[in-house]
Amino acid sequence: MSLRRNGRSIYSGIDKILQRHGIERCAYHGGQINGVDVRTLMENAKEILGEICVYLCNQLTDQSSVSADDIGKLCKDCEEYLSLWDAAFSFVHEDNPSDDHCDKTQERIDLAMNKHQEELGFNVTPKTHGMEKHVVDQMRRVKGGIKKLIEHWVEHYHQVGYRYGIKWGNQKNEKLKAEIRGRREHTASHPEVLKRLTKLQNNLRKRKTPTDVTAAAAEKKRIKTERRTEYYEEAKAKRDQEARNEAAMTLTSMFDS
Repeated sequence: MSLRRNGRSIYSGIDKILQRHGIERCAYHGGQINGVDVRTLMENAKEILGEICVYLCNQLTDQSSVSADDIGKLCKDCEEYLSLWDAAFSFVHEDNPSDDHCDKTQERIDLAMNKHQEELGFNVTPKTHGMEKHVVDQMRRVKGGIKKLIEHWVEHYHQVGYRYGIKWGNQKNEKLKAEIRGRREHTASHPEVLKRLTKLQNNLRKRKTPTDVTAAAAEKKRIKTERRTEYYEEAKAKRDQEARNEAAMTLTSMFDS
């Protein structure tokens, strides 16, 4: 399948689908999808990958080297992969996790890693190694649990740095630019400033949220929880069936010999 169709880039077509779901390639992030939008993609993988699958299938021609089945399988693998990691991360970010919760978290991580390594053949990166071998142990040891594993603060600082770059990008003197930025950041991190900002945010939260907005948010959370559980249970059933099949083959080979 050509990367261009009727003079238009297939990449651009996929970008338009992502944009409809609020996912943008950020200039401050090297033109890549940032962590916030990756989470949106993970949470809505079924709808987004479904649209991408239909779009790619519509681009096929008689000269295409792949089939609609190939595209469907790839998109389904991506959907399952993103959804399994979404289920794993949702369990990691738990206040004061119990031992039972930690055990269930490890199960979800193991399923995501099975998809990552065994089914898709991806390399084990430092982050995925940390998830598989260390994060649950840290959940048990760290008082209160782990809340920032997805590096929310890094993504936030990308945006802060981008705004500083826009403001003082034309300043040619790098030393002066650094001094200005240092003063601004020092002011923003002053305890009294932070105290007043916290007070303002708390006052805003006290404003009554319309009932329909609250209900919509609760329904959205319910759907996300059900979807994560669905993917987890499907992946677990699949892995259990594979284990039974492997055990049956081992017994058969023993009797045959």
